[in-house]
Amino acid sequence: MTAATPSRTSAAGARPGAVVATASYLLRTQLRVVAWALALVVVGLAVTVVVLERVQPMEVSILQFGRQGLVWFPFSLMVIVATAYLGPHVAMGLTRRSLGHAAILVAGATALVLGTAVAALMVVERGVYGALGWEHGIDAGLVGLSGSWSVPLLLVDHVLLVLAGQVAGLLVGAAYKRWHWTVATLALPVTVSPALVASVLLDGELGAPVDGSAGGVALRVTLVVATTLVAAVAYLAVQRRTAVAPAAT
Repeated sequence: MTAATPSRTSAAGARPGAVVATASYLLRTQLRVVAWALALVVVGLAVTVVVLERVQPMEVSILQFGRQGLVWFPFSLMVIVATAYLGPHVAMGLTRRSLGHAAILVAGATALVLGTAVAALMVVERGVYGALGWEHGIDAGLVGLSGSWSVPLLLVDHVLLVLAGQVAGLLVGAAYKRWHWTVATLALPVTVSPALVASVLLDGELGAPVDGSAGGVALRVTLVVATTLVAAVAYLAVQRRTAVAPAAT
């Protein structure tokens, strides 16, 4: 077998247990990093509120200014998964399919955890603002577009942002693993598009029929979900066709 020949699918690697075991390991790793990131956010928010309470009152959410971090931080984590884990995973006799499915499951779970945590922090932030007599305005995201405070809308907004960033990271990483860097770089406008589409649709003023009305918000969410699903399928397809060099003996 040459370095360019994909390894054969093993029976063990194809079992559902391989997906669960891989997903469990990846999820623990991801959540450990996410926990540290959230801790830093909480400390930064607390310090900022204390300082501003002594200087001047705030009229808008502080956390909303970190929205891009919800896209590109998870994005970077999944680029690592797509590029660094494939070789060792296959070398252990497991399949590309099991890693791909596990990565998608972890992307969904991490998006739910991180998106929910940030939405919850914004609810807490709103309570702190109220206790200090500050106005808690939100200009960004689906809440800002709709002009009405809604916890479900806040949750959907943040979960989709994280999920789109993670799936884009998987697709970008898989492209660089599968093709020469020049080809993968030229493909970036396509491979990174889930993150860009989510950023634009969940924040941008696009006008009818994707304005801030109820129908416009529903259309935005639908387009983001559809783009992310297509990218997830593309990631699985690209990774399955990626050659992995056999382990040196």
